[in-house]
Amino acid sequence: MTKTPFQTPSARLLQECRGQEITIPNLLDLCPGWEYRPSLFTADKVEAALDEWREEWITSQKLLKDNKRANVSFLALGTLPDADLRSIVTIAKWTAFVFLFDDALDYDEFKDMAAARETYCTEAVNCVKQSMLAEDDIYRDLSSIAPVYKTACSFYEIGYEIRQKMKNGNSLAFSVMMLKMESDFFCYSANLQDWICHYITHYIDSAINLDTHNDTGEILEVDRYLDLRMHTCAICPSLVLYVYAYNIELPRWILEHNISRRMIRLVSTIGAVDNDMYSLKKELALESNLLDLVPAAHVSETKRLVSAWKECRAGLASWHYSTKRYYGDVAGNAGAITVQL
Repeated sequence: MTKTPFQTPSARLLQECRGQEITIPNLLDLCPGWEYRPSLFTADKVEAALDEWREEWITSQKLLKDNKRANVSFLALGTLPDADLRSIVTIAKWTAFVFLFDDALDYDEFKDMAAARETYCTEAVNCVKQSMLAEDDIYRDLSSIAPVYKTACSFYEIGYEIRQKMKNGNSLAFSVMMLKMESDFFCYSANLQDWICHYITHYIDSAINLDTHNDTGEILEVDRYLDLRMHTCAICPSLVLYVYAYNIELPRWILEHNISRRMIRLVSTIGAVDNDMYSLKKELALESNLLDLVPAAHVSETKRLVSAWKECRAGLASWHYSTKRYYGDVAGNAGAITVQL
């Protein structure tokens, strides 16, 4: 017999939590030295581009309303202080896509519909791969890529823009240098697009898998939940997208080194749950360890990418205080908050 919602272990646990009072610390104080430094561009230009994107892809009024409430323009401007406007707009659309894709799952549109979820996932992944990895410049007929779910199509223009900029934006000097240093870097740009694509598609797969588990109503073990949470919060793909947004010119082996992977996971952990305070001091040594192994020619770019990751986390913390999705306060008044569940 199918369990009713309030019979499941997860529902019972949530009921027990209701009414309890908790205090959330000042998130900006958890990482001293990780500067919040917003972009000098104004939100109106970003919002105008977002509105066009939303009008094209969001048909549900509830999803549209919540997508606007998320204030993703503030988030993009707060996490990309050194990016050009074109990149800020693209990352804002990416963030809006994440909320759109995830909210469709959260609002039970696919609850107990495993087959429909699988189609949703397949169409979204196909859209990501077709937009980012196609060898030609043809803008595909989306009805053939994602014929069922319009939401899945909404990523295509984002991925297409990423591919176009990365394809055309690499410096000639860097390309020549890489040809001299590493023979396998002839397809440098495509190599990094594939790297970014992996993280984005992994987020989509993980979001679907979490929703599939939620159908059971069972409670995950803490380690399993945190591991899955790291993949579903979409911070990992957002961090790797700095290679696109900042024109980071690094060989893929540096980006895929174990230390780089640990740094990405650390920032994702802080951004997702902001409670990794005890191990933070020890883990911050990762930056110097990474710089020690990077060849001199890549030290400057590596420092730039690590700084961007730190600024991303600081911007995320500030955004939590500004968006109507959560508290709606201004970032400058951020502090400890006490709420009743």
